[in-house]
Amino acid sequence: MRRNPQKRLGASERDAEDVKRQSFFRNVNWHDLLTKKVKPPFTPTIRNMEDVSNFDEEFTQERPILTPPKERRPLNNDDQRLFRDFTYMADWC
Repeated sequence: MRRNPQKRLGASERDAEDVKRQSFFRNVNWHDLLTKKVKPPFTPTIRNMEDVSNFDEEFTQERPILTPPKERRPLNNDDQRLFRDFTYMADWC
């Protein structure tokens, strides 16, 4: 684990290739994994879109930090649906 995100495995220009070359993953058939032929060892139960029961409370109880997007883009229909009842707009929007 690296605290600095730029130094983390897979953060270089080689991206996932760095991860694939690690000895821990030497027996992984990446093609089968990408084509979803590998059965997952665990499939979580998800009750609805807001279900956070699969995450530790350490993370679900954190205060959110508002981070502006790097690039402005219009909301698509799915985004509009998710934010249907929101009325707040930040000053930087």
